[in-house]
Amino acid sequence: IELELANVEIECVRLEALRLPGAVAGIVSRAVGSLIEFVETASSSCTGNTRLVAMKGQVDEVDLAAATTVAGPAQVIELDVPTFSNRHVVIFERC
Repeated sequence: IELELANVEIECVRLEALRLPGAVAGIVSRAVGSLIEFVETASSSCTGNTRLVAMKGQVDEVDLAAATTVAGPAQVIELDVPTFSNRHVVIFERC
């Protein structure tokens, strides 16, 4: 689906391999393993107002607590995805 969004870039690459020209407004990642690894890796592209969004299966509370020490408070939203269980999105508003 082509949405023709002028201010969005889709990159099909691991975050570790992504080379951004500078700070960005938001980073959305799917199939995130560890939240702490995600926020630590993404933090080099954060401005203090960057939103990080991680799509997760089950959220480990210890991992979430560690990630909030780096990226600040997080909102965890449980998703209802047909034929899948334990799906969540984790949003860090200000990285």
